[in-house]
Amino acid sequence: MAIHVVTGGFLSVGAADLSAYVQSVTFDEESDEVESTVWGQTQRSFVVGLSTASMRVTFAQDYDASALYQTIAPFYKTSQAFVLRPFNGAASTSNPEWAGNVLVSQLTHLDASQGDLNTQNVQWRAFDITTVYA
Repeated sequence: MAIHVVTGGFLSVGAADLSAYVQSVTFDEESDEVESTVWGQTQRSFVVGLSTASMRVTFAQDYDASALYQTIAPFYKTSQAFVLRPFNGAASTSNPEWAGNVLVSQLTHLDASQGDLNTQNVQWRAFDITTVYA
């Protein structure tokens, strides 16, 4: 079993490589548990229902031209394609790639305290997910 320390992954949103701004990312999927119990059963049974995915990202904020804020601000209230890999390299069996779309329904304009790093914290719904183990 290989255990990894992430030192540089890859995240693009709307075809823009945002990897240089990422401090942390969490990408998860969850499915509804739908009860399927019928007469005659003595225990409840369940099937998998609809799935939901989300991506939570903490970016180091940058307002310079062509930097983070100027890149993602126009994405607000739109759906954008994304690609995510744990390591900055081609997709492989040891570097899976998740791709799909995110609904950019959240945008942080300013999140800062005196002496702290200004960050952009977002949580976006993800859909049409595919996973590649090249």
